[in-house]
Amino acid sequence: MVEAQKRMSNGLQFQTSYTYSKLLDENSELFAGCSTIGLSNANYYYTTNTMPHLEYGTSSFDHRGSYKFNVIYELPFLKEQKGFVGHALGGWHVGSFFQLYSGHPLNVWDGRTRYRTRDSQVTDDCPSGCVVKDANGIPINLGGDYNLDNTANERLVFVGKSHDALYGHHNPANGIFSDNNPIGCGAAWVPGNVANVDACNARFGVTTPNAFFETPAYPSSGPTYERYGGLMARDVFTGPQFIQLDMSLGKTFRVFESQTLDFRAQAQNLANHPNFDCVTGNLSSGTFGQATCLTPFGLGEPKSRVMSLGLRYAF
Repeated sequence: MVEAQKRMSNGLQFQTSYTYSKLLDENSELFAGCSTIGLSNANYYYTTNTMPHLEYGTSSFDHRGSYKFNVIYELPFLKEQKGFVGHALGGWHVGSFFQLYSGHPLNVWDGRTRYRTRDSQVTDDCPSGCVVKDANGIPINLGGDYNLDNTANERLVFVGKSHDALYGHHNPANGIFSDNNPIGCGAAWVPGNVANVDACNARFGVTTPNAFFETPAYPSSGPTYERYGGLMARDVFTGPQFIQLDMSLGKTFRVFESQTLDFRAQAQNLANHPNFDCVTGNLSSGTFGQATCLTPFGLGEPKSRVMSLGLRYAF
């Protein structure tokens, strides 16, 4: 953390700071129940309870960088003026508070159910095509729940060139990634005799499959039905940043020797800047990558500039 503050002789004072941090853990995600990001909250399930270290990554509370700047300025105009003019118009002060936070981590996962593969051979025993099975005799799965634990929160494999290339710099309400389509059923590892990839896509509402993510392949050794998508860690992406500028104008009027009247005019989010949050990380959702709420006020509350007036009488 770096901080600087200064009080000037002409009634100007300011304070500014920058904090860099990194928080790692195994359990603070949107599934965690004990934490809330935006307005999203749910029960937490490990990808596999036998290997909780697969969840080790950036905490959902992590904000890598934060910058704050506040300034107070006592206006010099009519400050020394006597009489009513000086009493009413002199001695005002303005204040400003600016804050910027990098976005919090975003977990990308697959919430689909299972979908068994079939080949193109139609027989009396297999009128819809025979089921294609893995080495353990279990139907090859093109859908979700790769490790067959009846919990749809599986990790994906990232097949893009870099994580940075995934960000599209679009309006977050339309999707923060350059490809916000849901994940498809096809992948490089899918056996050539699988004939129902298109049917699987139709089942999950996929028109154009996401070009950056694939379902994980079956391992070459060990229990071949246990697939964890270990090539992509938890919370490796970042949601939209938070920016807000607040302003205030105030003056203290002395009514009597021991009595004062404080007046304050305040504006929160003076620039009327929208701060998006609640980005959908479920690659099986039609709103994948889209911000579904605004902060800091939440759904159903004001999201734009908020202005207020206040009086306080002290005696």
